Amino acid sequence: MNQPITAIFIPAFKRSNRFQAVIDNITANTPENTYKIYFILEKNDQPSIDECIHLDLNFYLNEHEACYAGAINTAYEKTTEPYFFTGADDLNFHTGWLSKALDCMENGKEVIGTNDMGDIPIGEARDATHYLISRKYIQEQSGRIDCPNMVLYPYEHNYTDKEFIETAKARGVYAYAKESLVEHLHWAWNKAKMDETYQRGFESNERDRQTYLSRQHLWKT
Repeated sequence: MNQPITAIFIPAFKRSNRFQAVIDNITANTPENTYKIYFILEKNDQPSIDECIHLDLNFYLNEHEACYAGAINTAYEKTTEPYFFTGADDLNFHTGWLSKALDCMENGKEVIGTNDMGDIPIGEARDATHYLISRKYIQEQSGRIDCPNMVLYPYEHNYTDKEFIETAKARGVYAYAKESLVEHLHWAWNKAKMDETYQRGFESNERDRQTYLSRQHLWKT
């Protein structure tokens, strides 16, 4: 039986120098003909747009809020694959990551957290920063509890995945795939250098936390 095609969404914010490395890493560790990569760029990021055109990559311009969530929501609306992965340009995909995640798509589980090899203890509400999603789940229930057919709420940078996963857990559709290794090479874990994108996240953390606290009642009632 053929494995369904999974869309891999890569929001990219002024990091066009990483594009080829992302492609090479996914290609080396994911069976061919099982995935399709889509980059999502901000409209004012001309260097990244030029690089996508130069490398002949599949890309979309973000049509929602200028944040990670906006990029993911745009990619979801523009694509049709039955599964999609909320990726990033600072990930290291390990061999077998996709098959291990798809193996968990059973018994009603439609959101699969991958092991980002970071410092989030397993068992906490946010035990994944990137995850595999069944398109059917978004179509039927919506990832954003107060907006139909939408994946993520547009936090500035932080708490996006925390709300999404907590909502999926409350509905009983979340599973964690410990052996699906998609390492997050984040500066907070000393795996990357601080740059403009990470600084943006650092500066907006408290504002995002307050937004998250104001929305918790939506999935905890």
